[in-house]
Amino acid sequence: MPYEGSETFRLRGELAGSGPLTTGTGTIVDDGTGSVYNATVTNGTPGSFTGTDDDRPITVNNVTVAEDAGHAVFNVTGNVGQMVTLQTANGTATAAGDFSSALQYSSDNGSTWQNYTSAVAIPAGGDLQVRVAIVDDADVESAESFTLLATNTGGTAATGTGTITDNEIVSNATFEVDNVTVNEGAGTLTFTVTKNGVSSVTSTVDFTTADGTATTADYTATNGTLSFGANETTKTVTVNITNDGIFEGS
Repeated sequence: MPYEGSETFRLRGELAGSGPLTTGTGTIVDDGTGSVYNATVTNGTPGSFTGTDDDRPITVNNVTVAEDAGHAVFNVTGNVGQMVTLQTANGTATAAGDFSSALQYSSDNGSTWQNYTSAVAIPAGGDLQVRVAIVDDADVESAESFTLLATNTGGTAATGTGTITDNEIVSNATFEVDNVTVNEGAGTLTFTVTKNGVSSVTSTVDFTTADGTATTADYTATNGTLSFGANETTKTVTVNITNDGIFEGS
């Protein structure tokens, strides 16, 4: 609900034919203060009371962190003593896979942290720090984001976006295949595929045979994918050779 500040109305009492006797002013506030009066209901079902309404606005900042930062730390800003509830929402980043939905908060500028379980008050200074644990995976991926929602007791939510940047090194690998000569009677021919570039990053490369002066009558066509683990730089591909007994030259 929108924050409206103080609003007033008047109640006037008078006796019939005698003119007004007195006037009282009622003030309605939506800042979490004021009194709550519980009436006695003799017929019907009484309404429920869940706490004083506080529509004062709150804000949440946006943060960007590297995937290996450990946590994304948000500032939830509001009025001292204002109660807020907290939760995360998936974006391109998802809970468990990219971040933890379990939250912690600090009321002393990050000196100590508490596990979040229910509504918490904005501390002195007006800033509540909230941190979200980030999952450091081995995938090479684009930046991903999620949302932290902070909701006042009036039901209005403020959102902040957490952006996670990848910390994996892109290999920019290149691959070379050696030239091999074998006798037709050898039965097989083995190529060596060499990976050049950052060897600490895993890579994959597809391969396939293609005819030259030799055709599939001279060898068995093959294809597949080579997977290079971290620090692996060579793989081999073996092709079966057909010994047809015909002199053909190279």
